[in-house]
Amino acid sequence: MTSPLVIKVCGVTIPSQVTEIVEAGATWIGLNFWPQSSRYLSPSAAIEVAKSVPSHVIKVGVFVDAAPNTIQQRIEDCGLHKVQLHGGEPREALSTYSVPGFKAIKAETIDDLEAVTQFVSKASPLFLLDAKHPTLPGGTGLRVEPRVAIRAATMGQCLLAGGLHPGNVEEVVRQARPYGVDVASGVESRPGIKCIASVQEFAIAAHQGFQTEDLRR
Repeated sequence: MTSPLVIKVCGVTIPSQVTEIVEAGATWIGLNFWPQSSRYLSPSAAIEVAKSVPSHVIKVGVFVDAAPNTIQQRIEDCGLHKVQLHGGEPREALSTYSVPGFKAIKAETIDDLEAVTQFVSKASPLFLLDAKHPTLPGGTGLRVEPRVAIRAATMGQCLLAGGLHPGNVEEVVRQARPYGVDVASGVESRPGIKCIASVQEFAIAAHQGFQTEDLRR
C-alpha cells in the first residue's frame, strides 16, 4: 500500500487515537487551532495530541486569521512541521514562520483557481484545495467539482480536501492525481473522533486510486 501520495487526517483531537490513525495509513496529522471549529484544540490539548505523533509523521497546524505570534507559539509548543492558513492571510504570511506555510484555496469554478497562482511558486509549491462555502473557511464536507480538482492538481502540489470519504476517494485520486488528500469528517464517528477502520479504508482506497492510474500510463 505504499505510494508517494500524502494522506492527511485532519482534526485529530484524541491523543490515544494518534498511533492507530498513523498505523491505519495517515502520513500527516492535522491539528485544528480555529476556535470556532468543532475540532478545535486548546493549546494544552494540542500539546498532548502532538506528543503522541511519531517523529516520522508530519504535524500540520490549521489556522484561520490567527495572530502571527500565536501561530509561532503553537509551532514551538507542538513541534509543528507546517502551517496551513485558511483565512484571508496574504502571500507574505507563508514565509513568516519558522516552518513552511501553505494556503488553503477555496474553489467552485476554474476561475477561482486564479488564487492558486498568487500563493504557489516553484519554491513553495504546496497548497490545499477545498470547496468554496459562503461563510465557512473549510471543513464543510462539500466536494470540489471534478474538473476543478483535475486542473488544480496540475498547478503545484495540490492537497485535495472537501467531502472525501472511503467510498469516493479512489475515484477522485484516479481522476485528479493530487499530491495528497485531506480528510476529517469523512472518517469520523462524530466531530474530532476518528473511526480507525474508516481511516484504514480511506488510505487503502486512496493508494489504490493512485496506483491504478500508474498502471494505465
